[in-house]
Parts: sequence; structure tokens; C-alpha cells
Amino acid sequence: MDRRVGARVLVAGLVGFAACKGGDSLGPSGAKPPYIAVVAKIEAGSLPDPNVKFNYRVIDLSAGGVLDTTITLAPTDTLILSVRPATYEITLENLPAKCVSRYGKTDIVAVPEGTNTAISRFFITCNAPLAVSIFTQGGPDTFQFVWNLDGPGGSQQTGFVDRREQVVILNPLPPGDYIFSVYNVPVDCEVTSPGRRSQKATVKASGGSLLQFSIICSQPAGRPELKTFKWSYRDGVAALYVEAHDPDANLIGYILDLTDCAGRSLLPNGAIERGGLQSLHTSYSQNPTIAAAHQLDLSDVPGQTRCATLRLVDDFGNVTPLAERMPTPGGTFEPTVVRYNALVVGGIRLTTVLEVEDPSSMYVGAYLTLRLRDGVLGGAPDGKPDIGVYSNQGFLPGSQIPDVNFGSNRAIRSPADVQAQVVYLIDRQGRFRRLVDDDLLN
Repeated sequence: MDRRVGARVLVAGLVGFAACKGGDSLGPSGAKPPYIAVVAKIEAGSLPDPNVKFNYRVIDLSAGGVLDTTITLAPTDTLILSVRPATYEITLENLPAKCVSRYGKTDIVAVPEGTNTAISRFFITCNAPLAVSIFTQGGPDTFQFVWNLDGPGGSQQTGFVDRREQVVILNPLPPGDYIFSVYNVPVDCEVTSPGRRSQKATVKASGGSLLQFSIICSQPAGRPELKTFKWSYRDGVAALYVEAHDPDANLIGYILDLTDCAGRSLLPNGAIERGGLQSLHTSYSQNPTIAAAHQLDLSDVPGQTRCATLRLVDDFGNVTPLAERMPTPGGTFEPTVVRYNALVVGGIRLTTVLEVEDPSSMYVGAYLTLRLRDGVLGGAPDGKPDIGVYSNQGFLPGSQIPDVNFGSNRAIRSPADVQAQVVYLIDRQGRFRRLVDDDLLN
């Protein structure tokens, strides 16, 4: 993106820039201070492609700022940009895959009144034996993580890395298999990357091994709390029941994964993310409940230990402490279905009637999906029906199920797109009963 023309309209020369090499003077011809100078320094190793070009995106973050420009230069060039006094975000783009920037790829630079030149530096290492990136969102401005590296033959290294220094570079490091772990994580922060606080890495003689950790920190006063999380898995479906408390009443979604009970995902595409909680009974609720069922088709492996992890997310980025749970022990949920029918009316809409009785009071909600013709929801056909979801939080007992209106729906244009309706009745232990109506004309 490059909106330099809009910036020029405000102040002549506002975004004048030049690429300067060693010996050149600061200050492009025709421009005036203050300036931002952006320098990329290769600390160790060498760029895999000597002809690579770096993109520097510069955004004025201050009130009234309109500058948002991307400038492409050789890594050895220095960017000199004439700007107004303000605060700027500078992002390094197009960094080769086996290279890392020690302090991350984004820098914030303040240019006060009276300043001649503010400098932004990126320190880059390429093809290190092992580089570990730690991305932190929210939380305190300053704190230190403790890291530990376990290697072949019982070898061990440990050290500190502060929040500002986002990358740990391990060089030299003999080839072999290693486990890198992160400790001293603040109490209101969660390690959300696969493996949670520990990940495995294989270091090769050629170098270039990379690990990434993601840590999300919440504001304690607004952090949602997971009160109940029960789930079960059978016939390729993971069903869950959740009770939560959210002081800000602004939950927007949840993230569910099936793991090896040590934080590593067992799903081919990783965790599934679902939104839409600012509607129906979870809309701006301090005590929301979720009853959901997700068709995952994860193959059973004899003897495999399987858990589920869950995080709830609010509108401010706060998350619940990540919960990892074993499934509810066996057993079935068999409420009485008084009446159930899905019916196409007049060829223009699909209506649903659902009445359930459960004297045990274990029934907490219904989760409805549509089995659709392959490709209806977009993307390349994969030989499997598409799955459309009515609501990601489910419907409370006795709730009216909304109609599906063909034609006005962006994806489902006609009754021919729908093969069946599937309803999951869910209890307080996360167990479910499945109902299927594949005769939608009666």
C-alpha cells in the first residue's frame, strides 16, 4: 500500500525520501527535517538471496496522520524519510524465511519537535542453527522470560529474554534434537502456540531451524473466566458444554483444539476458531453458556491420549486461562424428543420444529448444522459435504430456531443445496445425541 500522494497534498516534501549508502549525507534533496532513518544490519550469517529487496512500511500513528507508505530498498541501503513530528510505526516486510529480526519486524519511533533525525534499526540474523521468536500481545511493557534448551546427551542451556528482545538466537549449536521451553510467564498471560510452553526442534548442520511462541496477556479486571468446560468425542464429533463469567460482558468467540494432552494439536489444520458470541443468548452476557458440536473426523488411534483445549476471547483481546481437559467418560445422553422436523416451505425457506423433554435437567442446548452440497460455501470441492452452522453458541432449550431463507442467504441459494439438517442435543457433561432429517419435503 502506498498513499504518499495524499500525504504530499498536505505539506510539500512531507514524504520526500532517498536511499543513502555509506558516505551519503542525511537529508534527501528538496526535503527538510525532521527525518526518520531506517537501517537494517545483518548481525550474523548472510541473506539467502543477495538480490532480495526489503519493504519498509511507515505509518503515522498520531492524531491527524495520513502517512501510510511502503518503500522498497536493498538491505544495504538506508531509508531516509522526511516527516512531521509524530509517532510512527515501521514494519520490515519481505524478510527471507530463514532470517529473523532480533527485536521483531515492527518498530515504533517517536519524532519530537526539534528533532533532526530519529533512527529505527533492525538487527537481522540468517541461517542460525536455531532461532526462537516469542510474540507477546498485551500485558506489561517490561518483563523477562526465562528460557531453557534441553539437547542431546542431557545437555542444557538457559537464559533470559525480555519482552523487547523478541528472538533468542542459539549459535553455535550442534545438530540434533532439542526441546525449547519458556518459563516465568506472567500470571495473566497464556502461551497459546502449539505445545504451549515447550516445543521440539531438529537442528541441522545447514542451520535455519525456527520456532515460534505466541503469548497473549489479558487485563486482569476484564479477563473472562472459564467456570465449566465439559466435552466428549465420538463418531468424528467433538461436543462441548461451557459456562463462563465475563465481567465486561463482551465475549466474541472461542478457540477449540484436540491435543495430545501436552498442548500439541492432533487436528490436521490446527485449532478451530469460532465467533458470533455477540448474538442470541450470549450477547453481552456476564454469564454466557455455550453448547456446541464440531464435526472433526479425527481418526481414532488405539491407545492415543486425547484432550481438548479451549480459550474464550473477548472484544478487547482478553482470553481465559487455556483449559486442557480429558473427555467425559463414556455414556450416552438420551433425552426424549417430543417433536422434530425440518421442512422446506414453498421452496423459499427451511423451517425447524424442535421439542425436547429431559426430566433429569441435564439437557442444556441444541447445536444445529446443515449438510450442504460440496462447494456451496466456497473453496475447492474436496469430495465431502460442506457444513453450515446456525450459531456457534447453540440454542437454549425452548428457543425458536430461525428459518433459513433461500436466495437471501449469501451461500444457500435453493433447497437443492441442502442435503440434510443435523441437530446435536447436548447435556451438562458435553455428551450428545444426534438427530438427522434428510427428508426436508415432509
